[in-house]
Amino acid sequence: MNEIWKEISGLEGLYEISNLGNIRAMERSMPYNKHKNFFMTKKGKILKIGKNRKGYAQTRLRKDGEYLNVKIHRLVANAFIPNPKNKPQVNHKDGNKANNAIENLEWVTNQENTDHAVRSGYKQKKLNEYQVRVIRQLGSDMRQPIIAELFGICQQTVSEIITRKIWKHI
Repeated sequence: MNEIWKEISGLEGLYEISNLGNIRAMERSMPYNKHKNFFMTKKGKILKIGKNRKGYAQTRLRKDGEYLNVKIHRLVANAFIPNPKNKPQVNHKDGNKANNAIENLEWVTNQENTDHAVRSGYKQKKLNEYQVRVIRQLGSDMRQPIIAELFGICQQTVSEIITRKIWKHI
């Protein structure tokens, strides 16, 4: 597949995103000193892509002296995938958060994204009421990371169950 580049919306003239999930800074002229009397040309280059703590590919872009942390899959979807139903999330079809090629991405609702994760085995099914009650009982005697491991959920979920931020009705 040929790599196709498009300018990133809101960052026109500064950065481009490709249909394969690569990002590059465009060649541009910049002030050389604070008086803005002299200008230098900054060459364009492919940027390094890192991962955030949830495993999504991201990078940091700069506009008007401010830095923006951006997720690569969102940039690819915004630039290349139509979203006529205005769905809010982007799903990785193969579950690989590092594969940001256009063929691997699709716009989805939160429910569609969750259903895909459960079907594919990337996410445990939702807890039932009995499990929530047990988690709350264990919360007074056991450390949260241990409870999370027992139930196959993240520690933040355990914390939110115990503090009744989620599952309030139980």
